[in-house]
Formats: sequence, C-alpha cells, structure tokens
Amino acid sequence: MVCEGGIKEISMSFVSQDQAVRAQKRYRCWFCNQRIDIGEIQDKRVGADGGDFWVMRMHPECRDLADK
Repeated sequence: MVCEGGIKEISMSFVSQDQAVRAQKRYRCWFCNQRIDIGEIQDKRVGADGGDFWVMRMHPECRDLADK
C-alpha cells in the first residue's frame, strides 16, 4: 500500500504467547463471556494486526477448550 507522499506503509502482525496473570480488574472471558473477577487467574494474549491492537483474556479452562 502506498500513501500519498509515496512512502510505503508497512503492515505488521504479531500474537504473543499466552501469559497466566492475575486480573487487576474485572474482565469478560473472550470464550464464554462470563466474568473474570479481580485476583482470578486469567490467560492473556495480546496481538496487533495492521494498525489494530487487541487483548484477549480467557479463563484457563476456556483457553484449553478454545485450543482444541
């Protein structure tokens, strides 16, 4: 893709490894849409695609189901 100034725009994508972290605030599980409470262990995955940045949070058991 070329911008108006003739400079080529580069699109980069990445997805991180899952990280098991404690929730610092309430979140919703990406897989089951149930609440992840403060202090609960969650699996966190971050990524970027083009100019979009995203964070996916899941219960560990939901991550296991999603990976099947």
